[in-house]
Amino acid sequence: MSVGAFPKPMLADLRRSGLGPKDAAALGFEYSDGDSRPCYAIPYPALDGKATGHYRVRYLGAPDKLEKDAKGRPIRYSQPKGSAPRFYYPHLGGVDWKKVAKDSTITIYITEGEKKSAAPCKLGIPTIGLGGVWNFFENGHTLDDFNLFAWTGRVVKIVFDSDIRHKVDVQRALKRLADELIKRGAVPSEVELPALPGAKTGVDDFLVHHGSGAKALERFRALPEHQLLVPTGATFAELAAKKLPAQRWAIEGLLPAGLSVLAGKPKIGKSWLTLGLSLAVASGGKVLGRYDAKRGGALHLALEDTERRFQDRLKRTLDGAPAPDGAHFFNEWRRVEDHGLTALRRWLDKHPGTRLVVIDTLAKMRPRLNGKDNLYTADYEAIEALKRIADEYGLAVVVVHHERKATADDHLDRVSGSTGLTGAADTILTLGRDRGQMDAVLSITGRDVEEQELALSMDPRTMRWTSRGDAADFRMSQERRQIIEAFAALGRPALPSEVADLIGKKRGATKKLMLTMAHQGQLRWTPDGKYVLVGKKE
Repeated sequence: MSVGAFPKPMLADLRRSGLGPKDAAALGFEYSDGDSRPCYAIPYPALDGKATGHYRVRYLGAPDKLEKDAKGRPIRYSQPKGSAPRFYYPHLGGVDWKKVAKDSTITIYITEGEKKSAAPCKLGIPTIGLGGVWNFFENGHTLDDFNLFAWTGRVVKIVFDSDIRHKVDVQRALKRLADELIKRGAVPSEVELPALPGAKTGVDDFLVHHGSGAKALERFRALPEHQLLVPTGATFAELAAKKLPAQRWAIEGLLPAGLSVLAGKPKIGKSWLTLGLSLAVASGGKVLGRYDAKRGGALHLALEDTERRFQDRLKRTLDGAPAPDGAHFFNEWRRVEDHGLTALRRWLDKHPGTRLVVIDTLAKMRPRLNGKDNLYTADYEAIEALKRIADEYGLAVVVVHHERKATADDHLDRVSGSTGLTGAADTILTLGRDRGQMDAVLSITGRDVEEQELALSMDPRTMRWTSRGDAADFRMSQERRQIIEAFAALGRPALPSEVADLIGKKRGATKKLMLTMAHQGQLRWTPDGKYVLVGKKE
């Protein structure tokens, strides 16, 4: 299209990005007003400037005149259905993209949007445009365009819009893009754009605001940057004064955001417990009859269940109540080495209200081990990758795991595998009980949760777990009852050693408890040093 053929609405749109009709002609923009929808096509060239056939369409007009998406937002851009995203290389300002791609000493900028990348390119700054902040990914894979560049040692500056401070999803995209660049050997940083009065600021807005010339370029290069290879730290004084958000919880006082491991012997009730967690979060109800769940979405990966078995379990637990819509069930999921984590991220991106992810069990999703793998490293990496997702999305991920066959006094030592599993997790929960018994103990240790042991009982009809309070107190009440029953069976005064042998408990602990019971008036001493129930004759 000739320079003079561009209509005024299109020229006004270009002018807001510091571009003119000659720039539009050089970039191959094509105007159209078919179907009464004024727009222009933005063709995507290759590094050598030749056409690739890919393009995006920019729609013009006031927001109330544009078509809306499913969320009611005006549609400003579109691209042909089924076409994969690409890097946009604006051939302006003498930028030789073939040379830039080969020479890793040349700094590259990356921004969101074609016009936004064209504005700095016009001033001679090589700037790659992304059709959207996530448009460096397609179907879980990074774009082939990455392979066209030499990245090792290259400085890359990412310039997203100023509203990134308020958009968690854009912050995640920045981190993922930086991670990809670091993996390829680049040295990425984030350029912090200031917000101009009245609206968010893109790199084109900033340059236009400062005159789109040499002075604007100087100001742009002087903007503050944050290194993404070396994390941003703080002094102790700065950290002490910093206002941080409150601890996030999936289950208040029980399950904080982060990565939790729930371990126990097979068929002990772990799956019933995690089903209760998912139902409580999705409905905003209570867990164990006492802990309040924060209402939100739940993703439940029951990877050892069939649909029928899980349905039976679900109906039994619901006991006639309706199932919440916010809980999602899958009994198949890709393993980590088969893009399982990428699939998880994509699911979470589409369900931003998710508060809980249950993976039952870890063995069904973690990478398969070979004889050369170091067990500690493999265990740590299996958990660490899931922990990063939990931290990134601010939710709780619970992975179900098994206990060792050998017994241990410390419940952390009962978790199967190496200490890599317990070391990487934020919270460890172990569920223990005797097979066939309806009572159990849930032991909890974590970085952000108070250490506790809860006595649980299971309703045999609904298979729901309920807390009966502190396990030590509950054990004490059980042992007191056993001692009272032992005296009733003996029918006479007895020594602590006799009672301990009768109830199968340690003599020292039984003697100590009987002494306490005597002080509290449940037992009394006889002249010959024995004990008898209060109210019973010697």
